[in-house]
Amino acid sequence: MNDKKEMDYKVELKTDRLILRQFHSSDADMIFELNSDDEVMKHTSGDVFDSLQTAKDYLQSYDHYEKYQFGRWAVILKSNGDFIGWCGLRYSPKLKGTDVGFRFFAHYWGNGYATESAKAVINHGFKKYGLKKIYAIAREDNIQSHKTLRKLGLKFHKYFNEGGHKWMQYYIDK
Repeated sequence: MNDKKEMDYKVELKTDRLILRQFHSSDADMIFELNSDDEVMKHTSGDVFDSLQTAKDYLQSYDHYEKYQFGRWAVILKSNGDFIGWCGLRYSPKLKGTDVGFRFFAHYWGNGYATESAKAVINHGFKKYGLKKIYAIAREDNIQSHKTLRKLGLKFHKYFNEGGHKWMQYYIDK
């Protein structure tokens, strides 16, 4: 990614291969595509966007950065500037805590991007935001996410049902 383009957005984190930055309205087409991909969405929760306008509206109303100083961040490949998905923190009133989450385009799965970005996000959450515990959830049938979460050091906490699916909750302490 060139320096000019990188400076146009608030960069939160950098890893060896990735840049994590705040969402921008120009991400709407990529967010729409990601949240419209049946292969991606069958493994997660969240809204399937029925139009590009829905994605634009979502990004315009996304207020997590203002409310909590953190949020989900766009994940960009350093090598070519491609938007490959998102990873970040989210405060959940339901959990009464913060979770780490990630979602990537299917053609980027298996390259370690989820592990690399989530590891940086977890460390950032503990160091910058002073979090004491970070949660994560994955549908019971999402085997790859379970492997990633365990690789990151998260421990199984409990099962729960939501939206007609069985989920597993994990956590990691500082």
